[in-house]
Amino acid sequence: MPTSRAASRPPAVSLSGASTLRSTNTAERIVEELRGLIATGKISKGARLPTERDLASTYGVSPSTIREAIRALAVMGLVEVRHGSGTYVVEDTSALVRSSLVTAMQMEGVQISEVLRLLALINEQAASLAVERATPENVQALSEANNAVASGSTSREILDGVVSFLTALLACAHEPLLRVFGGFLIQLLDRIESDLFPDDAQFWRTLTGNAYEDRQAIIQAISQKNHDAVVQAVRKYHAGAIDLLETSALETGPGSKLSDERFAALISALITTR
Repeated sequence: MPTSRAASRPPAVSLSGASTLRSTNTAERIVEELRGLIATGKISKGARLPTERDLASTYGVSPSTIREAIRALAVMGLVEVRHGSGTYVVEDTSALVRSSLVTAMQMEGVQISEVLRLLALINEQAASLAVERATPENVQALSEANNAVASGSTSREILDGVVSFLTALLACAHEPLLRVFGGFLIQLLDRIESDLFPDDAQFWRTLTGNAYEDRQAIIQAISQKNHDAVVQAVRKYHAGAIDLLETSALETGPGSKLSDERFAALISALITTR
């Protein structure tokens, strides 16, 4: 006999410690309590929340108040509603990070050049940690990514190689916070660069090929556990990359702001990607 969809659902988490709320802003207080439970890990990533009826009973409120709270948590990117299955805490927090950070950057009028320089600082820290923490597998991933940049036959393949190299560098640090924030900046810059520059393999081959030896120097310094050398190599790589991007930019290049209208569609796509 087939197993029903409802029967296959994981059990909902227990909210036995939740408080009954009596206030004119009850929905907001429920949102804050659930947000805190999720943020502190008391409700784990991927967990299924109790049904609206059960939550309403737990908090002593109406189901409509619970629906309002759930909608707010979904907008925050903390939960996702799966029709016919229930409401689940998100497992991948990268979408939450993307939405929060890119919105803040837009509101502050951050320029693309500032994003480039921030990523350079993050990668310098990642490389410093990589000297002590990188595994042979991490170093191999860096080498494979660098070779992928050089062997890419299309602009997308070349850019994917660059993304893989920078992502692998962050992974070498074995530092979750650097991986989360650096990974967001890499994705953001990848989308912006794809929009700013022509979809031309030769253009990207020239742009990235000049930095092949710089990337190789980073790999070598990490392999040799040479802290001073890796810091200098990362600084040289990013200085060259920033200079190339700025001198090769189109009319609206790295001096543009993330709040510019031309980036609205790609930023929206970045936020909604899971």
